[in-house]
Amino acid sequence: MWLDKKIFYGVISIIILVAIIILLWNNQNSGSGNSIIKSCGMEGCHGLDIKCGYVKIPSGCGESYAIGDNCRQFAKCESIGGICVLKKDPKFDICKSCIEKCLSDFKNDTLKIFKCEESCYK
Repeated sequence: MWLDKKIFYGVISIIILVAIIILLWNNQNSGSGNSIIKSCGMEGCHGLDIKCGYVKIPSGCGESYAIGDNCRQFAKCESIGGICVLKKDPKFDICKSCIEKCLSDFKNDTLKIFKCEESCYK
């Protein structure tokens, strides 16, 4: 009888230990890459048409880049009175106009678009 209790408590201890390891591993890996957070921020990672919201906000965008992404540094989303709103520095509209001109001037030449884009952040 004493041996049965020892085996029972040993099995229960192993199950609890495995559960703790699984929980710790899941918590450690949950903050990686493109996990979704619920706070006021920009929806999506790319583009000049910025939308702010409380859902579908990527916490990380990876290594990809799209024309005009650097203009996004001049904009941010803020929670004001429970509403998530876009706040733009005047530099954002200047940068966006410059990018749009680059896209218009060099429609079919991606290399020239990227070269032109560099001047939009100075």
